[in-house]
Amino acid sequence: MTTLEMIRPYEQQMIADRRWLHEHPELSGQESQTIDYIVKALEELGLSIHIIPNGGVIGVLNEKAEGP
Repeated sequence: MTTLEMIRPYEQQMIADRRWLHEHPELSGQESQTIDYIVKALEELGLSIHIIPNGGVIGVLNEKAEGP
């Protein structure tokens, strides 16, 4: 299976996400709406969220997994 085939089911959501982000521009360091949007999306995926001051978000896929 190609990468394109694997991501095809997510195409419409990726388009919607890109459009939302471009319709709600924010200044660097002041991305509160963007952070809220990303946090909500990552929480819906069941990821652990770490918010970095001044505009960063980290979503952790599986904190307890062994290996690299």
